[in-house]
Parts: sequence; C-alpha cells; structure tokens
Amino acid sequence: MALLAATSLSASAWAGQAGTLDPSFGNGTDGGNDNATDVVLDSEGHIIVAGYHQQDGKSRVSVLRFDDTGKLDESFGAADQQTPKGTVSMAIGEGNALANGMTAQGDRLILVGGGSTSGNGNSNIALMRLLAK
Repeated sequence: MALLAATSLSASAWAGQAGTLDPSFGNGTDGGNDNATDVVLDSEGHIIVAGYHQQDGKSRVSVLRFDDTGKLDESFGAADQQTPKGTVSMAIGEGNALANGMTAQGDRLILVGGGSTSGNGNSNIALMRLLAK
C-alpha cells in the first residue's frame, strides 16, 4: 500500500503563499495505485481518509488515520507486510471493494460506506464500522 500525506512544491518562490502545499505536513509520497474518496476530522483532531487500494490483484477498502501533522497515527490499525500501522485494509466479499464516504461518530466509531462486487460480478452495498480507540 502506498501513502501520500502531502507533496511539497520545490519552487522556493512559492513558499508560504496562500494555496501552496505546507512542506511541514506529512512525509511525502510512496508510489502506488491508491485512491482517496473521503476525508473527515474526528473530535480529537485526527484526519481520517477513506478510499481503496490494489492488493493481490483486487481493490480493497482503505481507511487511514493521521495526526494533525500529517503523519500516520500508528495506534490505529494493525500492520502487516502490505499494510503499515495507521492503516486498515479490508477485503469485502470475493471481488473488488471500495469506500465511497464516511463519518466519524462522536463515540469513537467510524462509519464507512461503499460497495463491493461478488464472485459473479453483482454489485453490493457495503457498510463497515471501525473502532477508533
């Protein structure tokens, strides 16, 4: 899974101008085939990004949580060889899956809505709830 928290502009003449990227936010890029579809802030100031990424030849739901500096929050999610700490990666059904939107509930829960395809190609609605402890 690739991550993109921010990409800074290299032209120093642009530094500090309104509308330019903040070079102190995030940690750059790590190439991949990932897409963000929604971003929310939770009540504690975490930045939560939902979307999807390619893994093992299929699209999987991705939910990432960042701190207010744009760094992955390593207390969220369980890391494995393909998914870093701060990230949740979910296969939904037998086919492709993606997140279309989400909301952060006040009770430290994250609701993610999206869709998936079954083995026979039928589309399904997906609703997931994540604990944000």
